[in-house]
Amino acid sequence: MLACLVLVASGMTLEWGFDVRWAIVGAGLVAGVLTVVMGHRVDATVRRELRAGR
Repeated sequence: MLACLVLVASGMTLEWGFDVRWAIVGAGLVAGVLTVVMGHRVDATVRRELRAGR
């Protein structure tokens, strides 16, 4: 979660502060991929724990 916020804040700073085009879009895409990957890892961990009876 914190990584996504840092990515978005970095993208906003680059685009609005330093006029780097498409920085917000790039940061959003990276944040989206990070969310999906971490979501799959959390799901796998929860499934493993449920199968173990925890």
